[in-house]
Amino acid sequence: PPRSTLFPYTTLFRSYLWSEKLSIADFFGVCELMQPQMGLQMNVTKDFPKVAAWSELVRQSIGTELFDEAHKFISSAGQKFSQMNIPTPKL
Repeated sequence: PPRSTLFPYTTLFRSYLWSEKLSIADFFGVCELMQPQMGLQMNVTKDFPKVAAWSELVRQSIGTELFDEAHKFISSAGQKFSQMNIPTPKL
């Protein structure tokens, strides 16, 4: 079967998306999660504990200080957005 069919099963036993080592897939994936999380102040992982654990693992692997520095702009934009009293979309 194509990899897309097997993907949900192959990630059950791995720490990261592709293997047991941090890859560019993890980096891009966690950055995609950070956009609504920080930009719109949405907790996109609250109902998904495995995704939350993976996201934190990637953050720790990159280094929390470097990770937070890289997401500083989107975080500050999110803080400004939250002060505008615009309703946040529901997940």
